[in-house]
Amino acid sequence: MMVSRISRAVLLQIVIVSGGVAIALAEELKDIKGPLKLPINWTIIIIALSAVVLIAGIIVFLFIRKRKPMIKTVPEIRKTSWEVALNRIELLERGSWLSRGEFKMFYFELSDIVRQYIENRFSIKAPEMTTEEFLIFIKTSSQLNEVQKDILKEFLTSCDMVKFAKHTPQESEAKGSIAIALRLVNETKGNNA
Repeated sequence: MMVSRISRAVLLQIVIVSGGVAIALAEELKDIKGPLKLPINWTIIIIALSAVVLIAGIIVFLFIRKRKPMIKTVPEIRKTSWEVALNRIELLERGSWLSRGEFKMFYFELSDIVRQYIENRFSIKAPEMTTEEFLIFIKTSSQLNEVQKDILKEFLTSCDMVKFAKHTPQESEAKGSIAIALRLVNETKGNNA
């Protein structure tokens, strides 16, 4: 409850606060002042923004530099199609498919090596053709001589027998197929490409 009383031009305000009495002079009570305006120093703001942009630029530069190796890459030495084929045949020969009796996988890989070699060496899309389509195409081609065409036909036919007709060859027969593939690659690497 609030009671005010005026006497001798001094305004007293009496406030009762939970059992006690507080007396305050009205002159001492003043309203809250508004917020102070700080002076804007554009120089400091521009310097601070410039520093932030500079730091962000350095961070971005270091990040990009870290992602790009400073080591210059050595140009790739391209191998010839027969070098690739001979290397793949050697790796296949050292593999364990024959010793594990996985002839089907062995013949899939061996025929793929020869077909990839023919595609890369003579620009013939051999891997995309069936054996019959490929042999018909090769029959009219002048890129292989007749002996090489016969070797290729025999090789691909024997591969297809294992891959699709469930023929199980002896290990010696599989090694003979490697020899035929090597002979075919070695005889054709000197042909005009």
